[in-house]
Amino acid sequence: TLFREEIVVAVPVPEFLTITECLFSNTSDSSRNCYFTQATAICKCSVARESVEVWKTLHCPGLPEVADILETEDTVMIVSEYIEGMNLQAYMENGGKITLKMAMCWCRQIGEILEYLHRQNPPIAYGDLKPDNLMLQREQIVLVDMGSLIRQGSAGKYTGTKEYTREKSELQKMDPEERDGYSYGRVMQLLAEACGSRKLRKLA
Repeated sequence: TLFREEIVVAVPVPEFLTITECLFSNTSDSSRNCYFTQATAICKCSVARESVEVWKTLHCPGLPEVADILETEDTVMIVSEYIEGMNLQAYMENGGKITLKMAMCWCRQIGEILEYLHRQNPPIAYGDLKPDNLMLQREQIVLVDMGSLIRQGSAGKYTGTKEYTREKSELQKMDPEERDGYSYGRVMQLLAEACGSRKLRKLA
């Protein structure tokens, strides 16, 4: 439930920035509509306040950097690094070829990003690892959609996408590493099937 009605404002920004207007909800559930033009990147979403607080503390090559945050009681404008590229889901749906070398590189990079999150004190769960949230760039895969970030021990609820997560009743009992580990394995299985690698499938 949102504290007020959603409002979308078109804000012209430099090509390298994304402005996200978030209307805080009292849960960790996130619903999102994105609008993009060449000079504008606006994203309207419902997001837990905790996720924003966690996001702005993170500094990792595989995560978008927060440049600035402007807040009111129930609304936040987040100015973040603009991540250019195509997500893994769209890449596969458009017939993009995935070699074993590409799949192994992406799996390694995803693992490094998750390891960074899980090393924080307290550990952080990414919360919604899936192909739609993996942005493909030439040198680095980037995890986008920070609306499901949650610290271990917080009062927030773990969320996720059904195909890439365990039952919700199980999630509350799992630590961030276990929580993200399951989703990571599912993504690895998908990449293994895409490149036809039995070896990668066994690792998943």
